[in-house]
Amino acid sequence: MYYCENCNKVSEYDFCRDCGDGDLREVRGEDFCFLVECGTTFGEMLKSVFDKENIPCALLPRGTGVRTALALKLENYRVYVPYAFLERAKEILEIFL
Repeated sequence: MYYCENCNKVSEYDFCRDCGDGDLREVRGEDFCFLVECGTTFGEMLKSVFDKENIPCALLPRGTGVRTALALKLENYRVYVPYAFLERAKEILEIFL
């Protein structure tokens, strides 16, 4: 498997289908990989479940520039987990979708 450092996504191809980067490297277990973009409430609930399952995760806020300009809480999170935990995180995510 390959890893795109631009998108933080895993690919079975040696190029990224999202950004077009053709210089992907082999994925490592500690690489944080994009899992899902979701609303803040669901993201916080997912983090709580991952904490109980001992799956490290990072929630990065994402939203519109207007909300940022007004110093409001952004409406979405992008959820990332290390590659070593990616399959288990996907299994957990499927339970909630």
